[in-house]
Amino acid sequence: MLSRRSVRVKTMQAIFSLNTNQYINEKDATKHLTTSIDNYLNIYHYVLYTFLQVAEFVETDADIKANKFLPTDDDGEVNAKLLQNELVIALQESDELSKIAQKNKFKQFKEEHVIRSIYSKLNENEKYIAYLNNLISGQEDDLAIAKYIILKVVAKNDVFKKNLEDHFINFEDDFSSVKKTLSKQLKQAGKDNNFDSLVYEKDDYFTELLKFGKQLLAKTVDHSEFFEEQMESYLKNWETNRLALIDLILLKMALCELQFFSEIPVKVTMNEYIDISKVYSTPKSKDFINGVLDKMMKDLKQAGKINKTGRGLNN
Repeated sequence: MLSRRSVRVKTMQAIFSLNTNQYINEKDATKHLTTSIDNYLNIYHYVLYTFLQVAEFVETDADIKANKFLPTDDDGEVNAKLLQNELVIALQESDELSKIAQKNKFKQFKEEHVIRSIYSKLNENEKYIAYLNNLISGQEDDLAIAKYIILKVVAKNDVFKKNLEDHFINFEDDFSSVKKTLSKQLKQAGKDNNFDSLVYEKDDYFTELLKFGKQLLAKTVDHSEFFEEQMESYLKNWETNRLALIDLILLKMALCELQFFSEIPVKVTMNEYIDISKVYSTPKSKDFINGVLDKMMKDLKQAGKINKTGRGLNN
């Protein structure tokens, strides 16, 4: 599922935009953050929606071949077994997926060449062909091939990934996590014998993550000068204008969490921002952020400016 780290990254990106684009204000940055968090669920459901469209293209393919005026030797009878797949049927009958697709205008995103590309690759796939040739299949086989198609055929198709890039901001940051969530949810759906659980709207968990992201953005931006003053003596050997902007943003966000988010353990905050810097900043950022944060954290704790609620949270 979407994690707090993902929300921290999205918040960092929103603050970066606020610092580099003169036409963006804090309200715009917050809207960008909200859209980015919503997109996680939208990408998740769009992958399921695309899988359903690929399955339903079996019928389109059969109609095309049946109505050809001059059929070729390759235009044999189309095996429509995938349309009888239990997961396909569940998604077809899902009012929730239909509502989500309509609300987010998935139909406008669905370009026929994308579906054709995935369908073409699918029909060349040995595992899929073996599934079609197996005359008797049960729920376990249906779920296994559906999971394979979703994660190994749809999600790995370059044309589809370009389609995602065109319609979802920062899709690359979310896509690997979305695939993990799909894998986990498909496995759980099989255990529970409940394919309906694959489709879901935003729940309390997502609401809480969005609240966290908005608060982190607002408090980091509103106290930006305060955090700069706190950092000043620790950066005396560094020229601030030569420091990576991402590093400064990450330091401010970390100081914000340490001092304004009493429920988040110190160690979690320290580790999170050091790890984020490894991926999103310069090769030297990890050591820089680690060194500065460690010194500041110790001094802030000694000065009584870090107060965490809950047993052991100050560690």
